[in-house]
Amino acid sequence: MWNLKLLPISVAVFAITLAYTSLLTYLSLYAKEINLVNLSSFFFIVYAVALLASRPFTGKWFDQFGANRVNYPLIICTAIGFLFLSQTHNGILFLVSGASIGIGYGTLLSNFQAISIQQSPPNRKALATSTFFILLDLANGVGPYLMGILIGFMSFRHLYLNVAIWIFVYICIYYIAHGKNVVTPKS
Repeated sequence: MWNLKLLPISVAVFAITLAYTSLLTYLSLYAKEINLVNLSSFFFIVYAVALLASRPFTGKWFDQFGANRVNYPLIICTAIGFLFLSQTHNGILFLVSGASIGIGYGTLLSNFQAISIQQSPPNRKALATSTFFILLDLANGVGPYLMGILIGFMSFRHLYLNVAIWIFVYICIYYIAHGKNVVTPKS
């Protein structure tokens, strides 16, 4: 059920997915509050299109340049997306934030799963996938509850601003969990 060697990267997945659950939980209420309900249904469409458009490049870059050279910019892209979301007053910035989060978080999940599988011996790949998804699912289950507690103390704008700050801090979590141990391939 668990592969303890993969716990650090799985904890990194848990930590960033907690931030992502703020979208799943409160995006529609936030869109209503900022009078962008008519665009809220397009947020995840833009997210998906941006993710699909970036995936062919980011996958090659991951293989060519290594995890860190791709993941750090993706973490920053995710944080910027949440920062834009926290500051949006118009539809353009709202949708740009969706694209930024889609490219960042959406690609990070695939990269983290690839890291989990790469770090496992062939006979333990299923266990690697299981460990990865246990912490991902745990974050998706616990995150909305934690976001509900936070929203009792702040506005949606402040929630998304704090999520952006959390993701910038998350760079340290990623570094400790995985980044410091990675050898970057020579280009």
